[in-house]
Amino acid sequence: VLSRRWRVGLGSGIVATAILCLGYSFAGGKFTYALLYDYAPGWQSSRTPGRLFTLTSLGLALAGAAGAEGIARFLDRKIPRKLFKGVTAGIVMFALLAAALLVEGKGRISLRELPVSPLAGAAIDDPQMHLPTDDASDPLHMFWSTDGFPRIFNGYAGFDPRAHQRIRDQMRSFPDSRTVELLSSAGFRSVVVHLDLVPGTPWEGVADRSIEGLGLEREAADGLIIYKLTGPG
Repeated sequence: VLSRRWRVGLGSGIVATAILCLGYSFAGGKFTYALLYDYAPGWQSSRTPGRLFTLTSLGLALAGAAGAEGIARFLDRKIPRKLFKGVTAGIVMFALLAAALLVEGKGRISLRELPVSPLAGAAIDDPQMHLPTDDASDPLHMFWSTDGFPRIFNGYAGFDPRAHQRIRDQMRSFPDSRTVELLSSAGFRSVVVHLDLVPGTPWEGVADRSIEGLGLEREAADGLIIYKLTGPG
């Protein structure tokens, strides 16, 4: 179906893009992805080498299409047409491929069941800061915030803005005078600590930290500690 030049070129492109999409995990990337990242214009903005697999997939799709066409032509030549009662080899090939896709996709993917929001029905003033705040916890806080869409600090994306990360780092010592002043100046009205998420984080012992003279009111709820900013104590 394809000439030898096409087959060699397509195969080489598939292998080359597959190696590039491995990034620095393939031989340290010294003679592969690192060359693009260090010298090719614009490549430093593509921080995920795996996105190059789009090109690998395209090459595999073209190779697969050529292979399917080759098999269809083989069936058309080798199998008597009368066995198909007028059905062409191309339709038979299509049916075989469709059946293969159905078998391949028969498996089930296990889905993670997200915990129910502990904030359901709670009246908490916003803007809110939820602790812990990090790349592991913030997606969960974002998901829970879809219930009523309160204004929250917590968020996660491909890049962390420097100001956002700076506040995260400063909040490690909460509650103290410095963090309360930071929250007040930024307009926050509530801080919610999720006790089931804090083990192993800087906020693990937050329940035992004193709030005397900090301008905070503390309230314990089911699995939560809610701090309300009231101003200087």
